[in-house]
Amino acid sequence: MVRQKVLLMVPITSLMNRIPRFPDLGLGYLATAIKDSGDNVSIRSWNMNPSVRDFKRHIKENRFDIVGIKVFTKDVAAAKKTIRIIRSVSPDTVIVIGGPHPSTSEPEEVMIDFPEGDFIFRGEAEIGLPVLIQHISESRKNSSEDLKEIPGLVWREGDTVHSNLPILIPDIDNFGMPLWDLMTPKTYKVPGIPGGPAHGYTAPIIVTRGCSSRCMYCAAHKINGRKVRSRSAKAVVEEIGLLYDKYNVRHLAIMDTGFTQNENIVTEICEGLLKNNLNIAWDCVGYEDLASLSEDMLKLMKSAGCKLLNVGIESGSDMIRKQIKKQGTTKEIFKKIQLIKDAGIGIRAYFMLGFPGETKKEIEDTINYAFSLPAESVQFDIPCPHPGTELLDYLKEKYSAKRIDWGRFDVYKSPYPLSEVSSKELYRMLKKVRRRILFGLARRKLTGLRIIY
Repeated sequence: MVRQKVLLMVPITSLMNRIPRFPDLGLGYLATAIKDSGDNVSIRSWNMNPSVRDFKRHIKENRFDIVGIKVFTKDVAAAKKTIRIIRSVSPDTVIVIGGPHPSTSEPEEVMIDFPEGDFIFRGEAEIGLPVLIQHISESRKNSSEDLKEIPGLVWREGDTVHSNLPILIPDIDNFGMPLWDLMTPKTYKVPGIPGGPAHGYTAPIIVTRGCSSRCMYCAAHKINGRKVRSRSAKAVVEEIGLLYDKYNVRHLAIMDTGFTQNENIVTEICEGLLKNNLNIAWDCVGYEDLASLSEDMLKLMKSAGCKLLNVGIESGSDMIRKQIKKQGTTKEIFKKIQLIKDAGIGIRAYFMLGFPGETKKEIEDTINYAFSLPAESVQFDIPCPHPGTELLDYLKEKYSAKRIDWGRFDVYKSPYPLSEVSSKELYRMLKKVRRRILFGLARRKLTGLRIIY
């Protein structure tokens, strides 16, 4: 078998807006799987030079056999341009498309949108991608019978699009750690966790995969399933220790929504951090209605370095929360946030304006509720009808729309407003509330007053 030269990447940043600051953990896990299978792998992440000219030179000089591109829905246009650039300088390179967008979209639609792509992966690809690379190295990439055995793979055969079901591995410890040597934390400009050490770098980490929630604006279950699968506390603490000792990481972002669901895992991880004297500040996501967060659990999290909880509240209207399938009432959420504050942990609360059928008054109720919370910060956005979500189903039914051109779709100027407020008016309200936040932050900085925004 000939060893393949593989590049894993995101669309080049010069073609995109709102660039993420973190290393991409998905690419890191795939890189580990490819390296373990014996192939050469490199990563081009968000921190790389965004120049199209330099990217062309990089592709031409390295002569990659395979390029895998991770695509979010917001980056479809950038991904298309990135693929055209690769084809212009390396026409024989095999291009594989994966990530949230192809995982949640209809396979035939993705194949139409990316005519220059060779293969697509849906869902988790740590098992399937190394197998595909082996097939390519053995010059069997056009053997349909062989390809049918690769989980999650989508490919063309003439005018027919074949799509294999993805599979989920119960024991996610088997994936190992991301290949951190290819995503050195110090090369990313990520701010530290407020209240954490003044030195050191920041890195993301995940503890679980999967989400049991049924929020109508999210399709995460189509990528990682509805069952929450957890890594062992031992594996998580070992990875944190590696980041701490080898890469001088002193700030940690726990990214997954399922982390606080399992009190036993949280307890074991916190105790592991304390036992190993890892002086590290971290934040995490508070799952759904926050019901799993007890007073004792919060105190332990605080003592182990937790500085901030990110909470997706989304709406301050109980009627809208029920409609979008969020758990817990606004009163219950408020009480739980006060409990978190009493434990000495900060709150960053997220909201969205403009859900299906939402009126201007209900949007204003959400804004007022958000600013009534004892939170360090609040953030607002407009819900996007991503592929695979009930929001997209609602939009298509309401407007008799068959397909969305994701390369041109702009949720802030959408001709398909979900709420009872026009896109123009909704965006005006969003900008107004964001200005209110910035004004509050400026006042706090200038006067030293504590203003809860």
